[in-house]
Amino acid sequence: MIRHNQLNRFSLQKIAQLNAEVPIRRALAKRAGGLPVERKVTICRSDGTFYYTAVRCIGGTCECGCGKKANELEPHEKVHRSQGGILSMENTIMVTRFCHQRLQRNEPMWGEP
Repeated sequence: MIRHNQLNRFSLQKIAQLNAEVPIRRALAKRAGGLPVERKVTICRSDGTFYYTAVRCIGGTCECGCGKKANELEPHEKVHRSQGGILSMENTIMVTRFCHQRLQRNEPMWGEP
């Protein structure tokens, strides 16, 4: 029996995109002073079984300007993907979950009026 969840509905294009982003995610984690931790994720679809490599940043320093150390950092694109942005070293910063939520809501960040 196939368990249906969000990952099972990923398109083949999305799976390829996630696998192509692995080197960038590793480099972003290292730039923030964190440790890139990888794990293989299995995606069971009706047309076969596929895999992608999930990369998490464990530890490191938030790059939004607050300078906080965190157990886990998340990537935040300055120009969002919906607006044509991509995951890249120039367009992405690694931030804490709290700072990521503030950035998503366009709230003032540390040191801004």
